[in-house]
Amino acid sequence: MKKSLKLIGGGIALAVVVTGVAIALVKSDLRLFSPERTDVFEAYRMAIMSETNLDIRHFREHLKGGRADGQDITRYDLTQLLKGIAIEAEHTTNTMQALEIATDHLEEIPDYYGKLETMEKEAKKR
Repeated sequence: MKKSLKLIGGGIALAVVVTGVAIALVKSDLRLFSPERTDVFEAYRMAIMSETNLDIRHFREHLKGGRADGQDITRYDLTQLLKGIAIEAEHTTNTMQALEIATDHLEEIPDYYGKLETMEKEAKKR
C-alpha cells in the first residue's frame, strides 16, 4: 500500500500511515493520492508557486470554519484559484490566507472569480 500511494498531509497522518494505527481516528485528515493524483497536485503546486511564490506543499487551514476546510486543493479550477489568490491578496498581506479565502469562495461557487470579474466589468460600464 505505501508503494502505490503517496501521503500529502500533516505529521499525524504520516504517523498513522507509517504505523498503521488508528486510521479511523484521522481518516478525514488523510490526503492519500495515487501517483497520477500526486502529479496533478505537483502541477498545481508549481503553477501557484510560479504566480505567487507560495509553496502549497504543507498547506493547512489556519482560518477554521471555512467551507473548503479539509478539501483537496486540486478540486478547484486552477485558473479560478490563481485569480482568487490575486484578488484576495488585496485584503491581506498573507498569501496563504488569500489562498484559503479563495478556496472557501470556490467551494460555494466554482467560478466565483469569473463571475466577480464579469460583475466588475458591468459595473464600470454604468
